[in-house]
Amino acid sequence: MVRLPFLGVLLLLFGALLPDRAHGVILRTGEAPETPPTGRFADSGWQWQIGPNSCGTVIGPNHVLSASHLGHWSGSRIEWNGMVYVVSEAVDHPNSDLRLLRVAGRFPTWAPLNRSSAEVRKEVVVFGRGGPPGTPVVANNKVCGWNWTPADGRLRWGTNQVDSVVTGNDSPEGNYIVAMFDEKGGSQEATFSIGDSGGGVFLQTPTGWVLAGVINAVQSTFRATVDGPVIYAALFDRRPFLEEVSPGFWDYDPNRYRRPGTFWMASRVSSYALWIDVRMSEPPQSPTPRLLEAASVAGPFDEVVAYSIDPGARRIQVPQPGATSGFFRIEGEGQLRVESIGAGSVVFRY
Repeated sequence: MVRLPFLGVLLLLFGALLPDRAHGVILRTGEAPETPPTGRFADSGWQWQIGPNSCGTVIGPNHVLSASHLGHWSGSRIEWNGMVYVVSEAVDHPNSDLRLLRVAGRFPTWAPLNRSSAEVRKEVVVFGRGGPPGTPVVANNKVCGWNWTPADGRLRWGTNQVDSVVTGNDSPEGNYIVAMFDEKGGSQEATFSIGDSGGGVFLQTPTGWVLAGVINAVQSTFRATVDGPVIYAALFDRRPFLEEVSPGFWDYDPNRYRRPGTFWMASRVSSYALWIDVRMSEPPQSPTPRLLEAASVAGPFDEVVAYSIDPGARRIQVPQPGATSGFFRIEGEGQLRVESIGAGSVVFRY
């Protein structure tokens, strides 16, 4: 259980206590889709989510934004689009749950950051790698939600609408966007469970989809009776259930009829965009080689659009260019040789 620093504010606004870290996307109607969004939600952020077991969003040629409580550190391995990237640096914002990762290599595409503070009442698309919904949670012969299941690492998505913005008591920068999971939303309305932390929250602007939040926590701990077992669930109707209104004390939330649903929250990217910009612009503490490519041996050579480096193994992976050919060289190192070609990529050693 995680006790968040802005607990008093959340109690005031939602009558809620002790949201758990959002660790699968669960819809009001059950299981969320495991295929990329289409139609009006096409290209809304799925393409920028990392794996394999936890989430984060690619936000630059060498950077990923995720949740600090997930524990990605230098040397961690992440996956994106069939490539394995090694984290070369990890830095936390001092007053939030955000962690900025630098990788060895290069991403070919990345998500723009939201820089507007007008998130409230905006529809968002959310992504996570938690588990599917479990058995229904039933009270008074009515389905009120879904029990959690263990995370399975599968990427899922859903939608919701930003309800409000909450500012932490410990820092003016400790901002979060908050959304409700209730019966008022449509069939795609989503909340979270174990494994979703770090997933991206995207909203649409006139110029395209932008990253507005990084999933942080969800209201999810209940009891049917005072001495009954704790229920970890995604509830869209929490009225029949008790909550831990103070440490060790369970009772009904008096505000549950005004807000029968549960809430989830995400670190608000617009509050940290400047910090992200500054940290991304800093030179790497431990520079890694750059892979260059040219159409002819005479050049000119430019950096390869997409590749990953494993500095410890001195190995470079590049998506296989298909029928085209090219000339490669490595900047700052000596000899470069081909180790293997196949399975969709070319692997070099240096």
